[in-house]
Amino acid sequence: MDKLSLYKNLKVVVTGSTGFKGSWLCFWLNSINAKVVGIALRPETGSILFNKLALNRKIKQIYLNINNFKKLNEVIKKEKPDIIFHLAAQSIVSLSYSQPLQTIMTNVI
Repeated sequence: MDKLSLYKNLKVVVTGSTGFKGSWLCFWLNSINAKVVGIALRPETGSILFNKLALNRKIKQIYLNINNFKKLNEVIKKEKPDIIFHLAAQSIVSLSYSQPLQTIMTNVI
């Protein structure tokens, strides 16, 4: 069995789906016929990959701050994913110094 075929027809949630790595993962999963649900903030200005890959037409995208645990939990319960990839992150180092708790909440918790 091809390892890629393991994801075919599985429901996969990807947090951080509008970011660089999240967009590529969603594109790849969609191309092998996984049922992809993206959870992320809206793409930042100048971040063109999500739009360039036309993911808003290929996957189910939910715009949500993952630190809103109540709404996130509602989405997970509703979607019932087989797999969750957590790629959402606050990746700007200078922000991690000024907002350490928020960075830990987003990146780890």
